[in-house]
Amino acid sequence: MVGLRLISLSLAAVICLTLVWMAVTQKFSAIADLFEDADAVKVEIEEEEKPPPPPPPPDRPPPPPPPEQRVPPPDLSAPPTPTPIPVAVDPPPSPPTPSVITNPVWLEQPDARDFARYYPERAQEREVEGRATIECIVNANGSLACTVTSEDPPGYGFGDATLRVSRHFRIAPATRDGQATSGGRIRRTIRWVLPG
Repeated sequence: MVGLRLISLSLAAVICLTLVWMAVTQKFSAIADLFEDADAVKVEIEEEEKPPPPPPPPDRPPPPPPPEQRVPPPDLSAPPTPTPIPVAVDPPPSPPTPSVITNPVWLEQPDARDFARYYPERAQEREVEGRATIECIVNANGSLACTVTSEDPPGYGFGDATLRVSRHFRIAPATRDGQATSGGRIRRTIRWVLPG
């Protein structure tokens, strides 16, 4: 194995030395001259014109036209494939809009301590009073799920305070077939007044 490696290394060294000797003695100059002369290496490709096909001999008749291909008639014994008829489908009915509760029966309401606890701190420091209007959906258990629809003056936190205090409201829910149901809607404006 070692002997084979030594032989291959020796052969590579001989080839390299031969190439160096040929370069020094300018043995490559004849090959290099071929590439310096632009006309020395020239490749031209000429296309041969194909002669036209010979005319058919006069004593033979022209070939007959290809036979006509006929489409077989449809098989009338097979039952016809039914074509689906599009059917108009009505969109699903939209959910009923919650009914507005006009005369709510309040089961729980926040007291003065709740309002004092949730009064916006920034407004209290600046002695600002305000109001916020909320719109709520009454759940089946009487609690309210509310969103703020307006707040005055803005930026003092009266909307957030009204949402927090709305957790203390409970209302008698609407009933259907004697069962409490969610979906009644109520709107309420809370005025925030400084104690004094």
